[in-house]
Amino acid sequence: MTWQRRLWLVFRGIMIVVFGIVLALMPRISFFLFLAAFATLGIIDGIAALAIGISKRRQNPRWWLIALSGVAGLVIAGLIIFAPGLTKITLIYAFAIWAIIVGVTQMLAFFRTRSLRTDWLSLLPAVFSLIIGGYLLLKSSPNVVTDVRFIGLYAIVYGILTFFQALQPARTREAVPQEAPPRHGYD
Repeated sequence: MTWQRRLWLVFRGIMIVVFGIVLALMPRISFFLFLAAFATLGIIDGIAALAIGISKRRQNPRWWLIALSGVAGLVIAGLIIFAPGLTKITLIYAFAIWAIIVGVTQMLAFFRTRSLRTDWLSLLPAVFSLIIGGYLLLKSSPNVVTDVRFIGLYAIVYGILTFFQALQPARTREAVPQEAPPRHGYD
């Protein structure tokens, strides 16, 4: 692992831990700010995409796709503003699905590139993501404040695991002797 990769993992781990602490200590405020920022983005991006799509209708035969993305942004912003309870639960489930996808893709990448004997610490964030995502997806009743705290704790542990990945000793590759090409009797 290069020193740039190690530095990135340290930085990423620290930022994820800070994010987790904020979520765990202030779940209502942080979730409200996230929803407000997402709604604002939906409104601004929605209006811009709708305006661009309509203005390009003569030059671009697919103008309606741009306009449709603008309408989608406005609809999502409207849902966040006018049905925040539904939005909160949907975002918890979206996070759970995201955590499962992250876990699966990290596991696939791990088993294609690493050895369980030497790099087992690199597998822990993937396993942890699968467990947390599965728990949030399958639990019986969502409680947004508790779930946001839980996501905050997940972020803290995930960040720590990422941080320790950077501190893992470098793998040493043993020199593999090169075999001579097979002889075909032409000595």
